[in-house]
Amino acid sequence: MREKLCALQDLRKWVWSGMFLAVGGGPLRITPMALLREVLRSGVRDLDLLVTPTGGLGVDMLIGAGVARSVEFAQIVLDEFGMAPHFRRQAEAGRLRCKDHTCPALLSGLQAAAMGIPFIPVRGLIGSDYLRVRPEFKVVQDPYSGEEIVVVPPLAPDLALIHAIKGDRYGNLLLERTEDDQLLIRAAKRVVASVEELVEPEELRRSPEGVWVPSLYVDAIIPLPYGAHPTDCRGYYPIDEDHIREYLEASQSPEAFQEYLERYVYRAADHETYLEVIGSKATPA
Repeated sequence: MREKLCALQDLRKWVWSGMFLAVGGGPLRITPMALLREVLRSGVRDLDLLVTPTGGLGVDMLIGAGVARSVEFAQIVLDEFGMAPHFRRQAEAGRLRCKDHTCPALLSGLQAAAMGIPFIPVRGLIGSDYLRVRPEFKVVQDPYSGEEIVVVPPLAPDLALIHAIKGDRYGNLLLERTEDDQLLIRAAKRVVASVEELVEPEELRRSPEGVWVPSLYVDAIIPLPYGAHPTDCRGYYPIDEDHIREYLEASQSPEAFQEYLERYVYRAADHETYLEVIGSKATPA
C-alpha cells in the first residue's frame, strides 16, 4: 500500500484559481483551518466554495480574505457567536454569488456525485422559491407514481479539504461522527486531509469512536496537530472562544481584518509559526 504523507506546503499542488473547493467540518467543529490558511498563502482567487451543509469560520475567513466568488450552502453561521460577518456582508452587498440549498438537497447532490448518477430526487422543494433562485433544480414526473418531484444535479468538488481525528500514513482516516465529511470525501474528485494525530494502521482500526474511511478515497494526508484551531477537535481541544471573539472584533473593519490575516496567516508562514503566534498547545477537551 502506497504511503500518502505530505507536507503542508504540498497542498499548493492541488489548488488553483477558479476551482470548486469544498470545506469539511461544521461551523466551529473540526474545520480544516490550517489547510485553509495555506490556501490563502498560495494566492489562489475566484474560488467556488461548498460547505456540508452548514459552514462557519473557515469559509467566512476565505470570503473575508476576498478569494471566494461563490458559495454553495444551506447555512453559514458561527453558532452561539452569531452570524458569519464576512459572508453576511458580502451576500447583502451582492458581491458574493450565493447558491442556496436546503440541507437535504445539498447532501443529496453530494450523494449523487458519490454514486456517479446525473441527478437525484429531493422532496420538499415544490412550491418554494428554490425553483426560482436555482434554475438548475428541475421538476420532473415520477415514472412510478406520476407525481411531480424536484431533481438536483450532482455536486462533485474539484477538491475537498477536511480535518480528521486520526489517520495513518497510507491515508486511512477516522472522522468526527457528527459531521458529513465521509459523504464529502466520496463525492469529491480529490481529497486532502489534515489529521490531529498520525497513528499506526492497527491503532486506527481499534479506535472505538468515529467514522472510518479507507485510503482509497484520500489523495494526501498531512499530520497537523491543532490543525482545526480555533474550532474544536473532540478529545483534543475545545473551541478557542477568545480567538473567535478576536476574529469577530477584527471583522468589524477591512483594515482590522487585514491585520488579523497578516498576523495569523501571511506572517505566520507555516503551521508551526502559527502555533507559536497563538501560544497554545492542544489539551484534552
